[in-house]
Amino acid sequence: MTAQLPDEAMRLLLEDEIISRVDVAAKPLQRSDIQDAFQKYDAVISLLSDQIEASMFENTTVRVVANYAVGYNNIDVDAAKKAGVYVTNTPGVLTDASADLGFALLMAVARKI
Repeated sequence: MTAQLPDEAMRLLLEDEIISRVDVAAKPLQRSDIQDAFQKYDAVISLLSDQIEASMFENTTVRVVANYAVGYNNIDVDAAKKAGVYVTNTPGVLTDASADLGFALLMAVARKI
């Protein structure tokens, strides 16, 4: 993991034995640290702020990059595909929040707030 995830996410990952080892820095990892992770681990959980470049997929041990974000434009997906690495994201996670905000803005305009 390139950064600490919310407590509930960590609990679920550990409880369901999806992960057995957690190396998380107190602060977000630097590019060189992420590059090192691509040479040591089977999976990387990244954030949208992490730039996962083509060079990171060269001779990598990683089989999956799970992006903790709706988008995936921070990951060189073509390079991942060539390296046989799966890339996942979390589509739809903001759908309800976006709808709520849109409705709140409509109500604010309707009530001239």
